[in-house]
Amino acid sequence: MTYTESRVLLHAPYGGKEKREGSWKALVEAQKEGKIRSIGVSNYGVHHLDELEEYNKAIGGKIDVGQYELHPWLTRSNIVEWLQKRNIVIEAYSPLVQAKKMDDGKLAEAHLLSPAYTCKSSQCKTPGLPITHVLHSKRKKESFRH
Repeated sequence: MTYTESRVLLHAPYGGKEKREGSWKALVEAQKEGKIRSIGVSNYGVHHLDELEEYNKAIGGKIDVGQYELHPWLTRSNIVEWLQKRNIVIEAYSPLVQAKKMDDGKLAEAHLLSPAYTCKSSQCKTPGLPITHVLHSKRKKESFRH
């Protein structure tokens, strides 16, 4: 079977309940038709997830992936717990904090590692598949040093 897309996410819960449900229903239908392998959401709060879970009961859908900004400064434990309880794959974007904390050093000093490595190490201890994008060659080297 050939898939058009392997994963499609609704980026944010904007637009109101009716529009969220309409968008989600379109993804569920595309998945059932074999056009999409996995469907999910990004940046949904727990109340949006609860709402979508209830709607899924009516249409036979399932959230496969939840994508959130996750790192040592933003753990979102309530959302992570919600997703884990339902065996939903967690994708973590910005695990390196968009390089905004790379010169902070406080967390890294506590672990005696570079800030980038400390963030990646922390990501390995929390659930989620890290999605990283490194632009600076020095930080790329740090990222793979350990």
